[in-house]
Amino acid sequence: MKLLKEIYFGEKPVSTDGWDHKQTSRAVVFDNENKIAILYVEAFDFPKLPGGGVEEGEDLEQALRRECREEIGCEIESGGYQSTKF
Repeated sequence: MKLLKEIYFGEKPVSTDGWDHKQTSRAVVFDNENKIAILYVEAFDFPKLPGGGVEEGEDLEQALRRECREEIGCEIESGGYQSTKF
């Protein structure tokens, strides 16, 4: 598989020691032409995948569906789920 893009906060990976952590949900979202949705965060000058923080009363999937509606304006179908803890 060919690496298309590495996404970092800044120019290289940073340590998260000392950061407050919150639960988030993100996804690789493909359209009907197999293009991947990638958003650009202008304030911090970096690309990101759709998704975001989990609000009170939401599970990871509910949060992801809400964030995709807000950020890319569409409903998503789940092709699988993987939870990763950093």
